Amino acid sequence: MPLYDERTMLEELRAFPEPKMAAGAEDRIMEQLRKREPQVRARARRTRSMNRAMTGLLACLAVIALIGLGSWLLTSDRTETASQPGTEADAPYRKAAERELRELGLKGDYQWEAMRRDSELWLLRTSKSEVTAIFNPDDPQPASLSATVAAGKLPSAYKSQKKAAEAALREEGLVNTGLRTVEIVRGAGETVLYFQMNEGNYVGVDRDSGFVVSSRLAFKPEAMNAELQAAALRALEPLAGGRALTFTSAERTVQKGQPTQWQFTNEDGHYRVLLTDGPMRILQVHYPEETLRIRSAQEALKIAGPLIREIFGTDTAGYGAYGGREIGGYVLQKKGQPSFSVLLRDLDEGSLLGLVRWDPR
Repeated sequence: MPLYDERTMLEELRAFPEPKMAAGAEDRIMEQLRKREPQVRARARRTRSMNRAMTGLLACLAVIALIGLGSWLLTSDRTETASQPGTEADAPYRKAAERELRELGLKGDYQWEAMRRDSELWLLRTSKSEVTAIFNPDDPQPASLSATVAAGKLPSAYKSQKKAAEAALREEGLVNTGLRTVEIVRGAGETVLYFQMNEGNYVGVDRDSGFVVSSRLAFKPEAMNAELQAAALRALEPLAGGRALTFTSAERTVQKGQPTQWQFTNEDGHYRVLLTDGPMRILQVHYPEETLRIRSAQEALKIAGPLIREIFGTDTAGYGAYGGREIGGYVLQKKGQPSFSVLLRDLDEGSLLGLVRWDPR
């Protein structure tokens, strides 16, 4: 699977009704969780891919199929229950979450929703989703907690972290970018503050060290590396059929210890490319193709295989295909090799939406 910024894990929240969290909140919560127990790390690896596979898919079953776990997931016993708001069963978890909030310097009268109990993770959040806590089953100690506050209401104890985020923005020449909200994420023995600007853009600062550890920032494509843009355009050519291509926005994601990622997008044309910088590698292409139709696993190999070879440089000989139109697409797999999600836009026609590379772990 791709080395995503981390904002990593909790697309599992997609399984819960009415997700109302701030942009990227789910990923950042689960970034902290991935360092915990092996079971949680395994869950993290599965759920990380959900975020990418969800694009263009309308059913939760599409997620299950496209993350590439084969028949095991299709037969696993996954259950979800919800308690009634305010029940005694939830009380220890609410108290534990509120204690964590006080330790973070956050005070308030929080209105909690009912606990959502999955077979592997339990979710507790407030009615406005400004706070989300994740628990391991039957363990009232939060595995991870996320709280979002307005930038102007951030406790003074975090003044140095705010200065670090503002300095990082100045270094990028983003002097007129105002901070809107701050998401404080605690888990896996660390606390990170994500200073958010416009939708999806942020600077992450480690609370204890005061260092910037991650960021996602938007730039004008014309100001970006021409070689990267050229590589992104070449990746789209096999799907574009000779059509003229251009990008209207560029977004750079930096995560400590991982390759820098760039996403080039054309909002009007609804196409985009995600790639790494150093070494350069294509991770995703999304292009709403109108002529290619994939109606079976065999066709996924026959049609997507040559595209994968041309775009990603991977020969899919010996790969198997799993999934179907009824669940949103297919995954191509071969032991020890990268896997590829084949995402469909129109589930009736089987028209192609995009291709995503997942590196083996």
